[in-house]
Formats: sequence, C-alpha cells, structure tokens
Amino acid sequence: MHTVPRAAAVRAAAALIALTTMAAPTTQAAASRAPADVQVSADSRDAIAARILELEQEIGAAISRGDAAVADRIWSDAYQYLGSDGKLYDKAQRLALTKPAAPGTHAPVGSVDDVKIRVIDDSVAVALVWTSWRSTVDGQERVLRFVASHVWVREAAGWRLNTAQVGAAAKG
Repeated sequence: MHTVPRAAAVRAAAALIALTTMAAPTTQAAASRAPADVQVSADSRDAIAARILELEQEIGAAISRGDAAVADRIWSDAYQYLGSDGKLYDKAQRLALTKPAAPGTHAPVGSVDDVKIRVIDDSVAVALVWTSWRSTVDGQERVLRFVASHVWVREAAGWRLNTAQVGAAAKG
C-alpha cells in the first residue's frame, strides 16, 4: 500500500485550500504553481497537469458508464472516497458501487465540466473537478452538479487517485 509522505500531504492540503479560493469553473484546465519551497520545472508541471487532466477525463467517463476495471486501475490501493452522503468508502467498497446500470434502466450520464490542477511536486498533485450528472425523470431532464477534490500520487504504476471528497456544487 502506498501512503503519501507527511510533508507531501501537508503541501497537498495547503494547495487544496489555495485551489478552493480560485474563481468558479471556467471550462479550462489550469496548472497552478506549487508552493514556493518546491522546485518543479514549468515543463514538468505542465506535463504532470496534462496527465492528471487525461486521467480525470478517463475516470469521469468510467464512473459514468460503471466501469469498475478502469476505476480499479486508476484508484490507488490506498484510495479513500468521502461521498456527498458523508460516508467514507475504501477502494473495495467504492468499486462495489461502480457498476453499469441494470438492463432496461437509464442511469444518470456524467460529464466532467471543469478541472483545476495544482502540481505540488513530482509525486503529488491536487485537482478540483466539477461534474454534471444528467437524467430524465417523468419526462423532465434533471441535472445534479458536484465538485470533488482529488489528491493524486505518483506510484510505481504511474499517477493514481489516492483520495476523493465529493460535495454538491453551488448553483450559478
């Protein structure tokens, strides 16, 4: 099991606080600067942010279609998920909830609307992710919007999502 080193976890928490003060979604991904005491070249920061953005799009699509195999590959073995219901799930529990819609039913379709990324160093990055989930109920389209904070860690297998916290996004 991979754990985030304490110093990196502290930097990730500081970056998450800084990300939450950023402007509302702008439909573009942005790589923010790491704290001043961490040296990450601009090229490296941009490459890491681009990879995290790819993975955010991939995991968003996988969750929308209920693809647990992709989620299993992207989520760290130490993955922790705090849902909008306030419950904490580990990787196995969350994977058990990730499945395609039952035949004959229409599951909500999710989309990643915006991502803000802060690269902490060459092994930790934090992302804020805005998503929309659309469904039709009694002929009416319904849209639920969420915002998630994601902590990404570089493991031997590459970048993996270590921690996610999801809540309702503000209207507007």
